[in-house]
Amino acid sequence: MMKRAIIGILILNFSYVLFGQEIEVKGIYAANSLKKFQNSFGCGIGYNGFVKPKTRIGFSLEYLYNYIPYENRYTPDADTTITIDKVRPNNHKIAVKFSCSFRILNKSKSLLFIGPEFGLILFIINEKFEQAKVTPAGLISYGYQGSHYFVKPTTSLGFLLEYELTEIIAHKISVSVSVHPELS
Repeated sequence: MMKRAIIGILILNFSYVLFGQEIEVKGIYAANSLKKFQNSFGCGIGYNGFVKPKTRIGFSLEYLYNYIPYENRYTPDADTTITIDKVRPNNHKIAVKFSCSFRILNKSKSLLFIGPEFGLILFIINEKFEQAKVTPAGLISYGYQGSHYFVKPTTSLGFLLEYELTEIIAHKISVSVSVHPELS
């Protein structure tokens, strides 16, 4: 009898702890000024839990990739040769992010959250180059090369703005749109 009472108390406690928590699955589009990750796509999974009625903390894991080709044109200082690199990237970005957001709008079926976001980011760069050099005399030389390396993990500081429409499809399913500008 005592064992059943303890199990019942644990189940009630566990269900109370789970109330107000969210699991989010997201598709990501990221515009970036860095050519290696310009207009990249990805996906992510996250967890949000309410610590106070208007405060939630979150954790997410995100993966982004970029396969969009780009071009680099430059002239080395000591030479007048123009170098053109046509780059075919296969670059990846993996991020672990933590957020603390505050609910500033609480309507019956819509919520607005705002708050800071901190992250740890790993970049995996894998690119193939087609390099052309044009001399002042008009001679052109071609070459192919590739690079594969990891960028030292960096931290990021960001901002979270999320608008959520609750109970769209079913009682426990909602849809949200969010903006996450960050510096890394």
